[in-house]
Amino acid sequence: MKRIIVACQGAVATSTIVKSKLKNFLDENGLEGQYEIVQCKVSEAQAKSRNADLCLETTQIVGEFFCPTYSAVPFLTKRGLPELKEKILEALK
Repeated sequence: MKRIIVACQGAVATSTIVKSKLKNFLDENGLEGQYEIVQCKVSEAQAKSRNADLCLETTQIVGEFFCPTYSAVPFLTKRGLPELKEKILEALK
């Protein structure tokens, strides 16, 4: 089971949008039932990355993480989304 962290400032608004879009994307790519998405605050993301396969953040990424970490903003703006989706699939192989 792959563990994915989706982090935003308050762990409510934008992370919920990203989580929904990410879930749809992963399911469409044959990964249904093979992952768990955890929402958290950006301030918690670095520590939680110890037990994760991927981390997506809706704010600026600061610090060193223990898993691949990418900006989730393309899920909100669509700019750079194909490239991000490619990185996500690669990280979850």
